[in-house]
Amino acid sequence: MIDLQKTVFVVDGMTEIEAIRSKIQKEKGITVRIVKGICNGEDVDPKTYGTLLAPKILPLLSSNCKHIVIILDKEKRKTEISKLKEFIKSEVYKNIKVLDKNISKDAFNESINLIIADIMFENWILSDILSVREKYPNEFKKDVQQICFEGRSGSALLKSLLSKKSYNKVIDGPKYFKAINFNIGKRNSNSFNSFIELFE
Repeated sequence: MIDLQKTVFVVDGMTEIEAIRSKIQKEKGITVRIVKGICNGEDVDPKTYGTLLAPKILPLLSSNCKHIVIILDKEKRKTEISKLKEFIKSEVYKNIKVLDKNISKDAFNESINLIIADIMFENWILSDILSVREKYPNEFKKDVQQICFEGRSGSALLKSLLSKKSYNKVIDGPKYFKAINFNIGKRNSNSFNSFIELFE
């Protein structure tokens, strides 16, 4: 289990920054440190992602933080999550060694946790969509049902469940994420469970 007060989260964008910060503050009473990683998407190959992320991770390894949790979306990459995670961690370490030869593999592995959402952050919101609908009943259709939404386009599915006209990722994403129940969500999403298991 990681110490949240000595952890830095590295995420894809502003939605994840606000969502994770506010949710952990609500659940744990801790204001965590979160930084934006690099632009991620289906057109960013894992090798490039690892190469570009390394310079952002290196200063964190040299700081007083004990854990670094990297969270990214799988998007439509065909590689299975376990292999994708292994490859990206390997690329990040390889490029960090180029920048600083003193970083050992053991120290890197002890510090770095890589979590991949299947397919995207919205899938984690969908892992407990009934709690979200209960909190915001006027924004969702009445016939919303809880199923496993893993491996499908979370953003498109979330939009299809809304009764309102649009989904604003930056505004709606964090407020919907804050409404989910961790214990329910982790039962409906393996990738979300990997995130929860870090600190529970």
